[in-house]
Amino acid sequence: MRPTPLDSSSSRHWGVRWHHAVLLLATLALLSVLCANPTAAQSDPPDVSHSTLARGQALFLGSANCQECHGPDGTGTDLAPSLADSVWLHGTGSYEMIVRLVTHGVTRRESTTGSPMPMRGWVPLDNGQLGAVVAYVWSLSRSPAALERPAVDSDGP
Repeated sequence: MRPTPLDSSSSRHWGVRWHHAVLLLATLALLSVLCANPTAAQSDPPDVSHSTLARGQALFLGSANCQECHGPDGTGTDLAPSLADSVWLHGTGSYEMIVRLVTHGVTRRESTTGSPMPMRGWVPLDNGQLGAVVAYVWSLSRSPAALERPAVDSDGP
């Protein structure tokens, strides 16, 4: 007795089912990452207090001279982007990302305006000053006004 050959259409059908199952699992995994609540992972940093924010604002507007490029209210100028909305051009906007950005700066090539941001700012900040400025910058995009303000496309309003 001869063995019955496998039906090629049924084995092909099994391969298609397996392929669809893998695609479904990959899609579900991607959706779970994309739908995760980003604010849950970004709780207030422990060192953000009213006095730290006040010191950071004084540095931002004063000796650190951040306002020269980002504007006195942090809404941006032709030299640098807004810090007061929910759009971050170089990362997620997390406290840790802002620390890295201010610590390491932005090169002219990485800049969206062609203007670099030097490491630790134009007047190099010590660690305490850097922490205060970062806390203030972090708070700008978390104010109720920032959450209501629509993001502006770089090509215009």
